Amino acid sequence: MKVSIRTSQKQMSESYWIAFLITISGGLQDVYSYFVRGHVFANAQTGNIIFLAMGIADRNLEQIIRYLIPLAFFMSGILIAQLIRMRLHHKRLHWRQWILLLEILLLAVVPFIQSDLIANSLISMSCAIQVQSFRKIHGHPFASTMCIGNMRNMMDNLAMFIHTKDQMYLKYSAGYLRIIFYFILGCLLGGLLMIKMGIYTIMISVLLLFAAFIMMFYHSESEELKELENEYSNFTKHFNEQ
Repeated sequence: MKVSIRTSQKQMSESYWIAFLITISGGLQDVYSYFVRGHVFANAQTGNIIFLAMGIADRNLEQIIRYLIPLAFFMSGILIAQLIRMRLHHKRLHWRQWILLLEILLLAVVPFIQSDLIANSLISMSCAIQVQSFRKIHGHPFASTMCIGNMRNMMDNLAMFIHTKDQMYLKYSAGYLRIIFYFILGCLLGGLLMIKMGIYTIMISVLLLFAAFIMMFYHSESEELKELENEYSNFTKHFNEQ
């Protein structure tokens, strides 16, 4: 009899704990890039596109470069994230752990870069890599570096609850509210810490992402072990019944 053992379908990278850590980090990065690094958005690229368009209209080359380069780095981050996913999918580390390591590396050098343009570009790349790689929580789409999609999903599920009275939709709506709260918490944390830590505030994001990296090790192994034990138990039960 051939027995196949499958791994857990539950991914730690889609858990609320990981979402908690990376969303707080995302909010902090946005506050840091805007208030500490020259009023450039790391996450909300729509704002940067508006400022870029204004720079083009005013023929202001300095402003064009100031917002164009972070945009280019953001798009490059999406490309890099997809390449990592495709090429490192079968490696020992989960491909999202490689993503976290890359983010940690990018953000760890930011405090030591004097140029706000380069610093913001690296943060924008980090945000793009993160938002492209961590897109679901318990199977539902979410964003860890911005709020507009989460707000839409929250209200959409709330409308479905009002219409159907199905408690499941209310639960989903509350889940998105939690994510928005995490982002606000990250912004608040960044705002408070930058008063004392200044340019080094971004290192808090590094610590948060490192915690997520370690947590994926622990839970991936424990979940897989639990799944293996269940598989073995089911197999033994089936064998004894024969």
